[in-house]
Amino acid sequence: MDQSPPAPSQSPKPDQEAAVPSQCQRFLDLHPQLADAKERFQSFYSTVGLKAVQEYLDSLQKIPSSLPTEISPEFIKWWCRLLNRQLQFDSVIIALEIKPDDPLRMELSQLAFVMQHPQLPHKTRTIISKVKPLYKIGRAPGLSQPP
Repeated sequence: MDQSPPAPSQSPKPDQEAAVPSQCQRFLDLHPQLADAKERFQSFYSTVGLKAVQEYLDSLQKIPSSLPTEISPEFIKWWCRLLNRQLQFDSVIIALEIKPDDPLRMELSQLAFVMQHPQLPHKTRTIISKVKPLYKIGRAPGLSQPP
């Protein structure tokens, strides 16, 4: 998912500008319990651009179909609680019955990270996602967890 922010001097093309309200509504539909959802959308959009917003929403929309049928309807509630910082990531993973080695865990981690830290360039997030598992392998005393 390309997360490069749009250049400040670059204004959206008319067809892109027309898509923003529908993507905002889509964001609101997928984040019904997110605190300050409209402001969060505006901040996210202005930081990462329309293409990245659409990719985020596309990815998020596919997640429930990867979950057990009885848990799928609860996904959005758990997702919003995570983004509202009411729950920790591991609590959400347990609630959604996602196994530690399931690729869905990494995908959710990346989506949550992009929402919480959209200002970080994509390459930085990619490096962090590759380094983070190393901290779980035999954590040495004094070695702190990356962000």
